[in-house]
Amino acid sequence: MSLARYLLRRHRLIFGIYWGIMLLVLAALVTSLKVFGLWIVEAERASAWALAANVAPGWFVFVIGIILASVYLPVGIAHGITRRDFAIGAGLFAVATSVLFELMKIAGQLLEALAYNMFGIMEEIAEPYPWPTAGGALTEVLGYLGFMCSGWLSALIFYRMRIWWALLVAPFAAIPLSGGMEFISTETDWSHKPHWSFITLIVAGSVVAAYLAVRGLALKPKKT
Repeated sequence: MSLARYLLRRHRLIFGIYWGIMLLVLAALVTSLKVFGLWIVEAERASAWALAANVAPGWFVFVIGIILASVYLPVGIAHGITRRDFAIGAGLFAVATSVLFELMKIAGQLLEALAYNMFGIMEEIAEPYPWPTAGGALTEVLGYLGFMCSGWLSALIFYRMRIWWALLVAPFAAIPLSGGMEFISTETDWSHKPHWSFITLIVAGSVVAAYLAVRGLALKPKKT
């Protein structure tokens, strides 16, 4: 738990900068809609924010996953943190980050809706506004976890394996990412569908694989 709190403290500035930039993007989008008309909101889309903040946060947490395994893991082990404790702390950090990013995305959507009502844009859009739902939020949190898990696995295989073997295994590390793309790019609800179950199992299995990889990870790659 203390490691998770440490990681959150270490990343709070970069998280703040990222979402500050995203909120500036939101302000620019709403302003452009007021000035130039509904140029970015097509017939089947009602939210410019949903387009801007769709996949971009997922790629950001993907990079954070890479940093966790390539930077913080060796440093943690060098300072006496066990691989098991690091895996637990990093996992809690990943969950907390995914929830935080989803809350920020929802906050941006609510701010957009407020601006739409203030400027009269809500009456001009052709489609119903996509209000956040509990089911959609849950699946997007799982999607962010998939992105971070892929970043974690990608860093581990390139850290542990020779370059050509790592390149061969890299597509398998992208499996959670592909599941995450599916989660955060499709509006969902609480209805249970088989393919969601399969994607969840893939993400969960990849998390387990990452943990097992950490358990057997040397501090430095073996020298030839």
